[in-house]
Amino acid sequence: MEKSVLLKAIEDWEESVKWIEYGWDCIEEYTHDLMSREYLDEEVAKAPKNEIKSFTSRIEKADQRFLKATFPNNRCVWSSYIESEYGYSQEKHWYYYRWPNDLRKQVGT
Repeated sequence: MEKSVLLKAIEDWEESVKWIEYGWDCIEEYTHDLMSREYLDEEVAKAPKNEIKSFTSRIEKADQRFLKATFPNNRCVWSSYIESEYGYSQEKHWYYYRWPNDLRKQVGT
């Protein structure tokens, strides 16, 4: 049986979180990892509610791991131009406003 698109998106996010927990590499890798969370949001929006319900716990666990590995900041990981162009907001795209814990001194809190 082929994996659902939603399950693949969840697995991608879990893999990204693993790398985020491992530690900072570079902004390109980090934003690439975060894009998997945006993709997951898009797939959740399209998936049937019963499918989402079966994966809610898994998504929440990955998000909790991500929250522990990062800190919140008002500064978006994307440039202000991209932030504005794509309409990123802290409410909807909360993951783009979090930075790896090992960058706390460089980014500030």
